[in-house]
Amino acid sequence: MGYMLNIVPASNWWLRSANSNNVNYFGYVSTDGWVSNNNSANNSYAVALGFCLDRPSNLNVNADDRKKECITLALSVNFSLDNTSYYYTYRVYKRGICEMILDYKSLFSFKHLYEAYQECRKGVSWKPSTQKFIAIAPLQIYKLWKKLTTRKWKSKVSYEFNIFERGKLRHIRATSMAERIVQRCLCDYCLLPIFTKTLIYDNGASLKGKGYTFSIRRCTQHLQEHYRKYGANGYILQYDFKGFFDSIDHDKIMSIVKKKINSQEIISVIQSVVNSSGDIGLGLGSHISQILALTAANKLDHFMKEKLHIRGYGRYMDDGYLISDSKEKLRNCLVEIRKICDELKLTLNEKKTHITKLSRGFTFLKVKFSLTETGRVIRRISRASVTRMRRKLEKLSKTLSLHDFRQSYQSWRAYVSKLNSWKTIKRMDLLYNRLTAQISRQTT
Repeated sequence: MGYMLNIVPASNWWLRSANSNNVNYFGYVSTDGWVSNNNSANNSYAVALGFCLDRPSNLNVNADDRKKECITLALSVNFSLDNTSYYYTYRVYKRGICEMILDYKSLFSFKHLYEAYQECRKGVSWKPSTQKFIAIAPLQIYKLWKKLTTRKWKSKVSYEFNIFERGKLRHIRATSMAERIVQRCLCDYCLLPIFTKTLIYDNGASLKGKGYTFSIRRCTQHLQEHYRKYGANGYILQYDFKGFFDSIDHDKIMSIVKKKINSQEIISVIQSVVNSSGDIGLGLGSHISQILALTAANKLDHFMKEKLHIRGYGRYMDDGYLISDSKEKLRNCLVEIRKICDELKLTLNEKKTHITKLSRGFTFLKVKFSLTETGRVIRRISRASVTRMRRKLEKLSKTLSLHDFRQSYQSWRAYVSKLNSWKTIKRMDLLYNRLTAQISRQTT
């Protein structure tokens, strides 16, 4: 991936120190065991255990720079500088982390683009536009690689359309196969490795190994932990961002990106993708939008966990919750949430932001949670989801084949079977059997 900072294995352990008169080479240990450029170490406080660090020629580590914000490598050094002893850990500055991990050419190599293409075609190979791309994929990827290496590539939206989902109007900005490959490559080899480490554990959306089921499980665990400490008495604050993707400020999100990435070429590609969504907001349907949206409210997540110490906190994209034994504490948390939202230029949906008593139950991610007096957490599918699925089955029975209709229902049934909704499943099975009988009579 184009590493610029090398860690070289060594055959011996060294006990050498830096030349106190040569701060430009502070803490630099070579493969021969010396520290400064002229091998004039004169004391024995600097220690490199089992390996050495080759410093890039463009990285000058001096006495002032070592105080700056940085990222730690696995090497601890105890040294003496100007007759003062320190315990210091060798570090590399955050403002250059992306340059040290990879460079522009390494990021958009032909190999990375081809691997991104293989990921992008999964599940959509049946589409005519995807099949046209697959027919001459090596040539298409080569042209794409050529545009990127010559800095002529610009992001553009192929087409836009509106859909109504659960009564909501959503504006979709669809991307071409070539656009998706660039975004996938950028996400998999740059954004995800950098930003995933900055997210809290209970941020569960759009991440490998997490997702919808993970967030439901974490909410259940938070309720169980609350019961063991406070019993069934308690409250939950739920909040929701209004028009989350459409309201994300470009300047705010790019300022977050620039703090982590120092390569101007990579930043310009990200800026091009962000600007293609319009003057404000991130487009639905874009892979990079999912990752940037996760980081947009990351400041709020860390504030809740690290400043207010809310153990029972979780967020799934634009839906979040806080569990506490004190209603007054949650009211104070809501005040802080509003302040941070103003800083991030995000707006709370007042209709979906409220404090509820745990004994009354609450709905999170279309699942109805109830905490009983015995500490059991009951999870049922929401009534609105059941009504929506019944109407959907009625419509699909008139358009789909028996095989496709069966697959659609079994997918929904497998999801609901993880919840405590046995009676609901049995009633839906009766509807499914009646509709399949109608489809069979129509085909015969």
